[in-house]
Amino acid sequence: MSHRARLLRRSLYLAMVAALTVTLLTWALRDARPGEVWASLRQAHWGWVLVGWLAYMAVFWVRAWRWGTLLSGSVRPGRFRSRLMATFVGYGASSVLPAHAGEFVRSALLNRLDAVPFGPSLGTIVVERLLDVGVVFGLLVLAAAAGGLPTDSLVVEALVWLATAIVTVWLLLLLSARFPEPILAAIAALCRRLGLAGFGQWLTRLVGGFLNGLEVLRQPRRTGIALGQAVLSWGLNGITYWAVLKALNIDIVGVWGAFFTQSATALAIALPSSPGYIGPFEAGLRYALGLYGVPVDQVVAYAVIMRFLMYITVPVIAAAIALSLGLRTADFTPKRQPSTARSMPSAPLSKSSPPQG
Repeated sequence: MSHRARLLRRSLYLAMVAALTVTLLTWALRDARPGEVWASLRQAHWGWVLVGWLAYMAVFWVRAWRWGTLLSGSVRPGRFRSRLMATFVGYGASSVLPAHAGEFVRSALLNRLDAVPFGPSLGTIVVERLLDVGVVFGLLVLAAAAGGLPTDSLVVEALVWLATAIVTVWLLLLLSARFPEPILAAIAALCRRLGLAGFGQWLTRLVGGFLNGLEVLRQPRRTGIALGQAVLSWGLNGITYWAVLKALNIDIVGVWGAFFTQSATALAIALPSSPGYIGPFEAGLRYALGLYGVPVDQVVAYAVIMRFLMYITVPVIAAAIALSLGLRTADFTPKRQPSTARSMPSAPLSKSSPPQG
């Protein structure tokens, strides 16, 4: 693809993202009265906000713990402290960079700190996201049923399509984890046929490392532990949503409503958007809380506090960590692994079971 074509495609993507962001944000803030929003913020119980923030900080501890569980299926996972710092920096980067770029940042940083191979690390992040989507979807269905929300045919149809997509992706990843060698052989053969043998070697190594990160899917016990950690993570995250509702005296929603709001918002921010998920985040909150009849002014006040907790404090913490480590842009480029690296080889994959750790 020529430079001009790449530039045009990037420009079209940015235009689409900008249009979606403006549209969703305009809808989310429609009819809100700044004076009433400010009054709600002034009357907030900040002790409950603190509870929500502490619960949200605990989420990062659990995510770093789960990352170690998944990495241990194929490589040495590095130190918990390094994974925790990389998780904070990665999520902070996603708050200020587009296209979930923080996922690449945290894999590159863990590679820099503890020489954890980039490919397998990125593969485990894909498994993380799949576990998260499954848990979020399960909580969405459970909360909708327990919260007594209306389920018209459109909602039911959307849930069915979403469940179908999740199951399809799960099956594709399970097949990839079970049969990595044929996938690598097919990539190499295709590149040779196209006269790209050199590129094929590089691509095979990259995909091999990625598939090595999916090795955990061949280990039911480890996958089950990671799933439990995902449930704990989203449970703590749900406490954040519930605590901020309590802070604003929005009692009509309740605990199940908080979990429904969390799931609806998590699915909304999967849409392409500007850094910090501006637009989809607010629209997800407005849609979910609107189903419970929460006034728009309170919804906007709620969005302001939640955005502060999630997308202001985390980048500040991430920046502090980056400064303490003396990080530069070059530190987010994966290092080549020397032959004496502590990690296991990433490609080709072995059919033998990896060490349990």
